[in-house]
Amino acid sequence: MGSKMISIRDGYMLLGYTKFSDERDGDCRVARVDTLGKEIWNSIIGGVGNDHLYGVVASRDSGYLLVGSTARDRSVGINGWLVKLDSIGEQMWTRSFGHPESIKGDFFSSIQSVPTGGYLISGYTASFGAGRYDGWLVKIDEGGNEEWSRTYGGEGKDFIGQPLLLDHGGFLIAGGIQPLADGKKMGWLFKLDSLGSEVWSKYYEDVSQIKSLVPFQSDGYLMLGNLLSIEDANSDIWLCRIDKWGEKVWDKVLGGKERDHGLGIYVIDSGYRIIASTNSFGNNWVNWIIDLDSEGNL
Repeated sequence: MGSKMISIRDGYMLLGYTKFSDERDGDCRVARVDTLGKEIWNSIIGGVGNDHLYGVVASRDSGYLLVGSTARDRSVGINGWLVKLDSIGEQMWTRSFGHPESIKGDFFSSIQSVPTGGYLISGYTASFGAGRYDGWLVKIDEGGNEEWSRTYGGEGKDFIGQPLLLDHGGFLIAGGIQPLADGKKMGWLFKLDSLGSEVWSKYYEDVSQIKSLVPFQSDGYLMLGNLLSIEDANSDIWLCRIDKWGEKVWDKVLGGKERDHGLGIYVIDSGYRIIASTNSFGNNWVNWIIDLDSEGNL
């Protein structure tokens, strides 16, 4: 079963899920293909429990680092999972992160190379932090050893997207925060230094969460989120331009009379592309692609 395709040097990596044995809950299938879709290699990775992979980056030694979640031997909860493959897809080693006895679960969603060395992993954790789920960053060295680990969030369930690397070595991160366990969620944007310490935070009370963040031209950023409503959460798509300090320059609401949900925004040659789903246009829930020019106009 397919899950994700990620662009990687001279081709793509396909991350999926497979169940090929009654003695195992489920494993990861990883395939490397060239730019024409021709398979170069594929591997099955996992243990007896349920395992998933969601992010990959090319390592500096021509191999690959992949992240996700693992249930290992079924006797413990779910932990964040790091897997190292060599250049032909053979497993070199795996490591898990999180509390070994946590039954709530920890999860890695993305990994990226840091220009100053090592890699930054993002996800969420229920083992550490202030609430039920917190955003989680782990910085590792070239060998997969932890350099630092930090959590971000309130008492409720919090979400962070993939960090945006800044020129000075820090990070800009968008997501959603629930400061109190029984409180309302808010859109959340915060800046960190190179060691993961918070520099500043911004909150957006009418936004359920910010799903995606990209640079805007050479000055500031574009954020894509979803607006809250009284009747239904995530009823409209929210697009916001901010300056480099996180201050709003302008924002727009996209959508129709029914529920619409933004999933991500990406930089393309002609400007920006939004991937969304809509119940306002088409036949019930359908995929929706919105293209913007370089100024953010439809």
